[in-house]
Amino acid sequence: MTIILKMEARGFKSFANKVEIPFGKKFNVVLGPNGSGKSNILDALSFVLGNVSAKSMRAEKSASLIFNGGKKGKPAKEAEVALYFSNDNKEFPLDTKEVKISRLLKNNGTSVYKINDEVRTRQQVLELMAAANIDPNGHNIILQGDIVKFMEMKTEERRKIIEEISGIAVFEDKKEKAMKELNKVQEKLNEADIILTEREKTLIDLKKDRDQAMKFKDLETNLKRNKATRLSMIIKEKNEKKQQAEKKVNELKIEVEKKQKLIDDFKEQISKSNEELKRIEEELDKKGDKRQREIAQRIESLRTEIIKKDSRKGVLENELKKIKERKVQLERTLKEYEENIESLKKEISNLENNNVKLRQEFDGVEKKIVLFKKNHGIEDMEEITKKISELDETIENLQREISDELERKQSLIRQKDALEYQISDLEEKLKQADEMRKEDLEKIKKVKQAKQEFANVAKMLSAALNESSVYSAQLAQARNKLMDVNDEYAKLRARSIGIKEMLAADKAVAMIKQMNLSGVYGTVAELGKVNSKYSLALEVAAGNNIKSVVVKDDAVAAKCIALLKEKKTGVVKFLPLNKLKERVIDDEAKKVARMHGAVGLAMDLVSFDPKFRNVFKYVFGPTVVVDSLNTGRKIGVGRVRMVTLEGDLLDVSGAMVGGFRRSTGMGFKEKEVDSGLESLENEIKKLQDTINLLEKKKVENEEEIINLRERKALLEAEITTGEAKTKTEFDLDELKEKKRTLVAKQKTVQEDIAAIDSAVTTKEKTLNEYREEKEKVKAKMSKISSNSVSSELAVLENNKTNIRENIIKNDSRIEGLRQQIKLHQDEKARTYEILENLNKENQEFSEEMKEILVELAELKKELGEKEKEQKQFYK
Repeated sequence: MTIILKMEARGFKSFANKVEIPFGKKFNVVLGPNGSGKSNILDALSFVLGNVSAKSMRAEKSASLIFNGGKKGKPAKEAEVALYFSNDNKEFPLDTKEVKISRLLKNNGTSVYKINDEVRTRQQVLELMAAANIDPNGHNIILQGDIVKFMEMKTEERRKIIEEISGIAVFEDKKEKAMKELNKVQEKLNEADIILTEREKTLIDLKKDRDQAMKFKDLETNLKRNKATRLSMIIKEKNEKKQQAEKKVNELKIEVEKKQKLIDDFKEQISKSNEELKRIEEELDKKGDKRQREIAQRIESLRTEIIKKDSRKGVLENELKKIKERKVQLERTLKEYEENIESLKKEISNLENNNVKLRQEFDGVEKKIVLFKKNHGIEDMEEITKKISELDETIENLQREISDELERKQSLIRQKDALEYQISDLEEKLKQADEMRKEDLEKIKKVKQAKQEFANVAKMLSAALNESSVYSAQLAQARNKLMDVNDEYAKLRARSIGIKEMLAADKAVAMIKQMNLSGVYGTVAELGKVNSKYSLALEVAAGNNIKSVVVKDDAVAAKCIALLKEKKTGVVKFLPLNKLKERVIDDEAKKVARMHGAVGLAMDLVSFDPKFRNVFKYVFGPTVVVDSLNTGRKIGVGRVRMVTLEGDLLDVSGAMVGGFRRSTGMGFKEKEVDSGLESLENEIKKLQDTINLLEKKKVENEEEIINLRERKALLEAEITTGEAKTKTEFDLDELKEKKRTLVAKQKTVQEDIAAIDSAVTTKEKTLNEYREEKEKVKAKMSKISSNSVSSELAVLENNKTNIRENIIKNDSRIEGLRQQIKLHQDEKARTYEILENLNKENQEFSEEMKEILVELAELKKELGEKEKEQKQFYK
């Protein structure tokens, strides 16, 4: 059994301040005069246990449970009641010895429930009390007036109280509550079904709109993303180029410092080269300048034409693709038409077969009627039957005529509705035209301004597109030239590297160079520069001395020799400047050097630093370079040491060394290679700068083209919108004339409908008269024949009539189906006509595409020939 240890109340009803009421384990009694607050204790108990009914606690509303201050006191801001339960027997599913349940009520009527001073929901409090078998609404708490009320109750009400005490009412309440919720849910489901049914079509339309909007949004997003990506790529590319340029600038600064020392030596050579270049340019101007310009102009023209043809080719490919898609769509439509026609034909066939059966049945019924009359002696009624047949035929014709008239009336009504809609639309347009007449004058002015700007933008766009073509052609030309120069530079570079690699092939020499010792100047080959024409001759003249290493003095030489011994690398010949003695060149050698066929003294053909003069005198001595072996023989073998340009050696001893000789690559540096490399590097730099400049201009031009196209599209839309809005001014008379025509047509249609109504009324009247006459004839026939015979004959007649009506219905349906087939066939014919036009367009575009492909091939071929011809001028 659950035991309450104590109760605390603050701000609840008459308990202004905090009051603690302890309870014993046995019976507890509260005594006091009237109005002292005894009943408020039970109300507080009911309040904390979760009772939500303020009236059951003798208050009009929840806020009235808070202490109001009385006559002199201060009203409380909130009310709080707490109950302490003993949990010694673990009635509550908690591990504490005491369980505190409290409820806080605020002025706005909201309550806060707590379990052991932790905020919980009311449901959680109720579940906790339910675990201890405590019901806040149970009758174990008897409030003031409950006993009198219980005595005055009816038997049914007492039974309900007993059910509540026994716990059955809880389930009934839950059941009732669940049923109410179930009914509400069912009502909502019904409403939802109705709403879903109504909005199903709307959702389909909305889905289409959503799909289109999403497609537009995706395209817009992709467009923005692509623009951003493109700009990002351009920025990245520019940054990379900037970094490369900065790196190259730094490298060039270092190179400039090195090259500045050599500039003075090259000035004299540059002067000579300029004179030679001037002479060559004059010769070129005389021989090929005009032709060269013509070829350049033709190449530009060809490239521009190729760009235009490529552009047209792209347009044609796009058009051919669209035609193909349209043809597929039209073929699918044709297939649908054919399927519909076939379906309608099948239905017509079924109806015709049905009519055949019905007519056979009709003939059978007629035969039965004739036989029946014969068997029952009603042959004298032939005239009556004939009269009935004639009346039936007349009635049938009238019914058909009425049906035709009604169909015609329906067609006219549809035509009338269409005319009314058109007239209403025209009236709305006329009304708008009157309202917008004044506004249109300003709009027309704006449209004219937009058209003028549109023309200027179109002109600027055309100029920008032409510039783009020119930039593309110039870029292609510059790139081709850069490729050719790079090829030439690669060849010279490979040649220069090959020379250096051959010089570094000797391991001993390579080791000395790698050590970067002070006083080591390099090999003889590295310290001299020669003309490529004399390279082989001077290489043979120098012999093994070409690999000798020039050093500052003998101390440096000794140090290098010691290092070579230590590393066991090899042997190197050193030429110390302080110990090397000058070799005297005799007069005989000088005399021979001036003779016909002699090129000159070997050392005079080498360029070197003056401080290395003794080195090259030692290497070459009095050796003379001659142009050929025959010249050497004429001068005299053994007279002096001679070397031919082809590398044949004539020694003073009389020995002759010669034959086929290939350059070893270990010769002197060739002036042409170094000067050619420098010249080509400068040309590559200029071409690269030109390409960068052209690319920059092209990118700027393309951005301008994009902006101009966007502006053009906006102006075009503005002009179209403006013209559409101002069109009422120009079409006002036309609209009024159209309205008059449509009103006249409407009047004619109404008159036709009235005429049809009159005709139908007349025919229906006539039809009723014939039916009455038929009924009279039938009545007359009924009098003649007996009732049984008459009824049997009437059945046959009715059967005959029903069959005839079915045949009429089928005929009418067949006619309607044939009209539908005719409509489908007309649409099919129009589709075939469109397909034929598309095929013609496809053929025309295909032929034009073939012509463009042939023209492109010819133009590209001619361009290649002209470019080859242009290159001949630079060889």
